[in-house]
Amino acid sequence: MAPTILLIDDDDAFIELFEVFLHMVEPSAKLYHAQNMKDALSLYEEMLNKDNRPDLTVIDYNLKSAKGTDVAMHILDVDPYASITLLSASTTANQINEAEEMGLVGVVEKSYKFKETVENLLALTR
Repeated sequence: MAPTILLIDDDDAFIELFEVFLHMVEPSAKLYHAQNMKDALSLYEEMLNKDNRPDLTVIDYNLKSAKGTDVAMHILDVDPYASITLLSASTTANQINEAEEMGLVGVVEKSYKFKETVENLLALTR
């Protein structure tokens, strides 16, 4: 079955390239995206209401509108079974510990080696 991914990131170029590489690696994957916490929470709830829970929610750690962990916390309030990973340009031990304490799937390095980033994220959906 094709994985469904919700990407929450405020970088338009990253979103576009992520989508291109996602469909190169997994052509049948479904990608939804939001660029801020308000839109992300609304979209997540809409997906849940349509019985379309994302297989993985990927949240940029440093959104302009909010910290990625804050977005993750709100999603977990709505759906305690959400599978969430953080995406960070510079992964730190604190981010990894914070993600583990919250029960997130993990933290993936936000690399401009898009194919590798996409493959690492898709591995979390299996």
